[in-house]
Amino acid sequence: MPPRKAAAAAKTPANGGVSGFAASPEALEVAAKAASTMWWWDRGSGGWRTRDAFVAPSSGTKTAVKDETWTPWETLVDTGEAPYFRWFAGGWTNACFNAVDRHVLDGRGDEVAMTSLPEEITVSTPRCDVTRRELLGAVATVAAVLRETHDVQQFDRVLFHAPTDLTLCVYMLACQRLGAVYSATAVDAAIDVLGDRIEDLSPKLVICAPNGSTQHAGVSIDCAAKSGAAIGANAASGAPRPEKPALVQIEPTWGAFHKKYGLERWGAMSDAEAFVEANPEQEADASSKPRKKQKKGVKLATCSARPVEADHPLFVSYTSGSTGSPKGVVHGHGGYVSGVCESMTCVFLTKPGEGCGVTTKGGGILTVGSAGWITGQSYQLMGPLLAAVRSVLMVGSPVFPSPLRAFETIEREKITILKTGSAVVRQLMTDPSNAGKLDGIDTSSLRVATFCAEPVSIEVHQYAAAHVTKNFINSYWATEHGSMVFSRNVSVPIATNAPDTKTWPLPWVSVSILPETSDVIITGPYPSLALTVFGDVRRLDLASLDARNSGSRDYGNLQSSRDGNVSRGRDGGRFVSSSKPWRGDLARYESSYWLVGANGFVQGDVARAHTSAGSGSNDARSGSGTRKTPPAKSKTATATATATANKTAYTFHGRSDEVINVNGNRVGTEQIEACLWNVETNGWHVEGTY
Repeated sequence: MPPRKAAAAAKTPANGGVSGFAASPEALEVAAKAASTMWWWDRGSGGWRTRDAFVAPSSGTKTAVKDETWTPWETLVDTGEAPYFRWFAGGWTNACFNAVDRHVLDGRGDEVAMTSLPEEITVSTPRCDVTRRELLGAVATVAAVLRETHDVQQFDRVLFHAPTDLTLCVYMLACQRLGAVYSATAVDAAIDVLGDRIEDLSPKLVICAPNGSTQHAGVSIDCAAKSGAAIGANAASGAPRPEKPALVQIEPTWGAFHKKYGLERWGAMSDAEAFVEANPEQEADASSKPRKKQKKGVKLATCSARPVEADHPLFVSYTSGSTGSPKGVVHGHGGYVSGVCESMTCVFLTKPGEGCGVTTKGGGILTVGSAGWITGQSYQLMGPLLAAVRSVLMVGSPVFPSPLRAFETIEREKITILKTGSAVVRQLMTDPSNAGKLDGIDTSSLRVATFCAEPVSIEVHQYAAAHVTKNFINSYWATEHGSMVFSRNVSVPIATNAPDTKTWPLPWVSVSILPETSDVIITGPYPSLALTVFGDVRRLDLASLDARNSGSRDYGNLQSSRDGNVSRGRDGGRFVSSSKPWRGDLARYESSYWLVGANGFVQGDVARAHTSAGSGSNDARSGSGTRKTPPAKSKTATATATATANKTAYTFHGRSDEVINVNGNRVGTEQIEACLWNVETNGWHVEGTY
């Protein structure tokens, strides 16, 4: 049943409103840790600080601070505009500073931050590393280029169409540094998809890889040609828009980028020198004294991280559109950063410096994904950088030139954490000889591996546990969640995991099941949950215009403007009050996910609760390998909590609206897959039962 129908089946609260707006004590407790784990802009002193440390402007050295009561926000979570939740309301931060600058400030500049692996390693396409200090220099330099050459400011949108390699990561981080909002597309995205993104975002720039620089599954993809065609088609459609975006091509290789921006000089600096060089304008935000204007015609070599409010939009990640038109899901600089970082340490038990190659070689996280989807944003880019763990990027197809590519990479790079979709394992299972090939690959370096996002069958989970690592867990989340919401039982050791597809809500996630439909309900907000759905472009353009006219490059935005002024935006000459902050298409966000009677956030996925270890009435599977029939409809069906996290396990069984109705029998993707596992081909079939 689709989320809207699931909500209609639930009992409407007496007040007729939407419940599920109150954060749980566990979510509040985890969020409060951000005062110590994240860096914030202190507008009073004009510097970056945590609860325990402070760095003054133009200084590359931290000063210890002892103030257990200090918090950078006025309200931990402001629910006054729910379902727009303002985590860390009143606090100012920057995602890029927390992902890049802070680690150089901590003396980790020599660590390898990221490793990029092309499909086939050759002299012209080598394996590449970038240290944290080089990454800081690259990001600060590109941010200055985007600002000074292309006039990219806060609230401007930038659309990317390029492979997920080191160069793309630098450009995305540069947008974060400026407070610009970005979105990325996978290299196999069609021209009409790019056109839809341009239509929705109205980006200032479309940044793409040049022709001849992108290989996917051994095939050359011309990202520049596709991007140009999409811009042209969008302009020719006649639809009203502020202006045609400019097309910018990035450097074709990391070697070319390295040479163009002189990254070798950053390698020769000390960490303190690099921090100061990358942050030349460490002055207060727009509410304080504006900085002096630069002389006309002089371009800055680097650009400092811009303090922005915690709910300032960071990036837009689009849903697949499998159940309707794709939605641009917005995540921000504060709550999202806090939640993703917490998931790295809680689920994967990461330690700063893991896999970074200063004292030992090997280690780090390999995430099979793309920056065009939320998996790449959260666990290829942001999660590893925030947690100071090396991220290994497999550029191109994960199954080319061999379907074993990911696992061969684990052996070569001594990967300690693997995050992958189940499709990579499913493909291996189609050839019985792959089991022996997998057994011949040394994956013993893995501490933990996890499936992500889509439901997983027991056959796939058992195969992965038998041939990859016994510590293969299952996790669940989606674009809107920002980070994992279900994963292993974190109250017990990883080694106790069983390959049974079961997964547990993470401590800060409160969960209910709607008995009538088995839809999962998240019954309260948590930090990394989406802010809104993208929309209301003209207010963003007005915000960007205000930033340009404010006399300061530091966050001259609407969210701090409460004086009721009116300014002219790019909406055909109409006036818009600048006292109203941008909230995207909040109506669409609410109607899609926060429905009256649902008592929480409805993603549209079906799950079953398991309150005991053995089989029973709550078990999701029966001996035949099909999901048991959901309970009959109740006259007063309500979303009721089944149990608290770490006591109740869940298994996920697909989208509630991805079914075929045959004579009243609802057949989902899980049932179809279970039948296919029993198909014998040339005398071979997948062994294993539920």
